Amino acid sequence: MVDTVPSPMPPPIVERAPAPAVLLPDDIAPDEPAPDLAIASVPDPFMADEPAVARGFGFEDIFGRRLPIWAGGVTLAVAGFLIVKYSIDAGLLYP
Repeated sequence: MVDTVPSPMPPPIVERAPAPAVLLPDDIAPDEPAPDLAIASVPDPFMADEPAVARGFGFEDIFGRRLPIWAGGVTLAVAGFLIVKYSIDAGLLYP
């Protein structure tokens, strides 16, 4: 049996980017006040000029959001009571 030695791989070719310019203290500009930004004076297109209207309790608010939350809470409370009662009746918990 002949042992074959794999040929060595050539070294990888690495391309280097040019070095960034180094700023010396003489090249740095003195501190200047920041210019006023024009962005701050542009009005926001999503903000309405009208004052916000206070929300009342409408049909959709009551039956669409609040009632299902309360119904779910009551359902969980009743289910908790019934599962404890069932576990006592089945002998899993003692009164």
